[in-house]
Amino acid sequence: SHRAGIEASFSTMPVKSFSIEGTMTLSENKIKQLDEYIDNWETNAQENITHENTQIAFSPNMLASLKGSYSLFPQSAHQFNIHFTGRFVGKQYVDNTSNPFSALDEYFVTDGGITWKWNTLWAKNLRVSFFVKNLFDHQYESNGWIYRFRSPSYNPVPDDAYAGAEEGSLYHLKGYFPQAGRQYYLKLSLAF
Repeated sequence: SHRAGIEASFSTMPVKSFSIEGTMTLSENKIKQLDEYIDNWETNAQENITHENTQIAFSPNMLASLKGSYSLFPQSAHQFNIHFTGRFVGKQYVDNTSNPFSALDEYFVTDGGITWKWNTLWAKNLRVSFFVKNLFDHQYESNGWIYRFRSPSYNPVPDDAYAGAEEGSLYHLKGYFPQAGRQYYLKLSLAF
């Protein structure tokens, strides 16, 4: 197997008190050759399928993030910061076969928040932050599993919510790990 890619990051302040930061990773994550073993539910034998030049599991070809931050009253005793971050994760697979049935969809999630920082006489600063993860309540999954099998005389799809048909007598059981929807956080920190 091999991994090759490029990572880039930037930060800029186009106007006073407003900053933008971004990162991007483009990569190729390949397995030269691998054997997949598929159970046959009728014969109890295993079928061997050789795959070539497939994507490594849980290795998206593209990752990116972009953060914008605006500071109000940056030089005063009371400072307010508003920030938003967008994160993109490209298509990936739950196994090493690059089979379309093993794919996890790409997703984009936005976080946002506000921070109030107070420079006091009795402490370096008091900081109160309120932020929301997954601001737009996007439904996505970032992980999963799959088990592929052959069943010539029994179709499990009507009986099992995890079952899916592929081609002919080939089926799979597949599960997802859905991520949390909108989440609220309140953070208080004090530095002396």
